[in-house]
Amino acid sequence: MRKLVIVLSAVLFLFFSSCGGSSEQKGDAKQEETIKETKKLSKSTKEGMMAVLDEVNIEVSDELKYEEVDRKSNAYVISFKNDSVPEDTATKLVEWFENEVDKLVEAGWKKVPVRENEEMMGIVFNEIILYPPDKEDVDVTYGVKLSSTYTKENQTYSFYVSVD
Repeated sequence: MRKLVIVLSAVLFLFFSSCGGSSEQKGDAKQEETIKETKKLSKSTKEGMMAVLDEVNIEVSDELKYEEVDRKSNAYVISFKNDSVPEDTATKLVEWFENEVDKLVEAGWKKVPVRENEEMMGIVFNEIILYPPDKEDVDVTYGVKLSSTYTKENQTYSFYVSVD
């Protein structure tokens, strides 16, 4: 009787373990998921945020140098800066900023201006929120915020991209 119970238990164990598809298919699916997860970089790193910028199709001006990635509220912010920008270069950077926004709008992103060339106390501000098109598959939950500041007195230009 004891041998019969052991044999039946083994048969039931083999039967139930073989149900649900082959283990090779399950293993392949798990392996594919792991590969996808490792390809997706964290937005908390420079590499991760640069990958998001590439995915969204934002090109950073050669005039600007990477500064840092920071977590602000519910978003990650990558910042770029140039500490010696004369007035004529600042004008070119403003044009570059506007071209980047226009390029995204042409690609179907919805533009919501917050500040456009608003000057306050010697600082020129630009801040635009862009919502992705419905069909766009990008690593952005709600949208992208592009902002820039130019401090005339210090001749400092900063560019920020905020992604949630």
